[in-house]
Amino acid sequence: MPATIIPQNKDGQHDPPRRTGLRPRRRQNLVPSKFREQAHTMFQIGENFPAYIEAKIHLHHNNKTAKHNLENNLINHTIMTQYHVSKGLKVFSKKGTEAVMNELKQLHDRSVLDPKDPSELSDEEKKASLQYLMFKIKKICGRIKGRGCADGRKQRTYTPKDNASAPTVAAEALMLSCIIGAMEERDVTTVDIPGAFMQAEMDNVIHMKIEGTMAKLLTKLDPKMYRQYLRSKKGKPVLYIQLKKALYGTLKAALLFWKNLSSCLQEWGFEISPYNWCVANKTIKGCDRHNRQAKEKYGKEAPLTVKRGK
Repeated sequence: MPATIIPQNKDGQHDPPRRTGLRPRRRQNLVPSKFREQAHTMFQIGENFPAYIEAKIHLHHNNKTAKHNLENNLINHTIMTQYHVSKGLKVFSKKGTEAVMNELKQLHDRSVLDPKDPSELSDEEKKASLQYLMFKIKKICGRIKGRGCADGRKQRTYTPKDNASAPTVAAEALMLSCIIGAMEERDVTTVDIPGAFMQAEMDNVIHMKIEGTMAKLLTKLDPKMYRQYLRSKKGKPVLYIQLKKALYGTLKAALLFWKNLSSCLQEWGFEISPYNWCVANKTIKGCDRHNRQAKEKYGKEAPLTVKRGK
């Protein structure tokens, strides 16, 4: 049997074995585990400073790179933490279920979903169906919030970018509007439209697939409407629906809402600026009339958030 020769370096010592063909070493987490768990809890309830300072003091002897990595870890793994629906239900239990129900109830109340019988859909339509995603996060106030959206990546294969891109307001136009309002002491009103994308009607046929726990919870909202369309696929409940209104995550959602809002503003006498299509102008005396029009148009399912002042 041939002998194994271990190479030596200049000092006559054997070199350590080299790692060949292996994955790179995992980056060390610079936040100690006891501080990491404490920081996660403190950030979730909003009292983040004690845990942050304590962990930073522990690493006071490290270099600037270590402190920078520490800050990134605390921001990415605590402040910005959000859970997928399955993990969120385990972490938040009953409150997590209520958050999912509230998000699904919004879709149901706004008539966004139109359930379909899977037997009426072709194999291509089933494969093209978008996945419905749900995430949960604990806000600083302690409330558990669900965030649902459609996974619109499949639409990129057949939707040209020019047909899906929506105009956005320029920063210069926004700042100039604020400056003019302040200089002329105008009566300024800001209106927040709840569920903005869901205010616009869908202009083409898009199917979406809701699976697992979300499909079961959706049938509880209205058993007569959804239960007859519920199917089981590989032991998992599946519900196919057609989108009647725009939903966050679909490629054309922003464009459809912009068209909807622009047409309403033009009906109310506003003129769209030729320089920025997200700016509309009209000379009026008082904005009470348009506030009422906005509430009648967009505040049917949920009240608008209106703030007014000079």
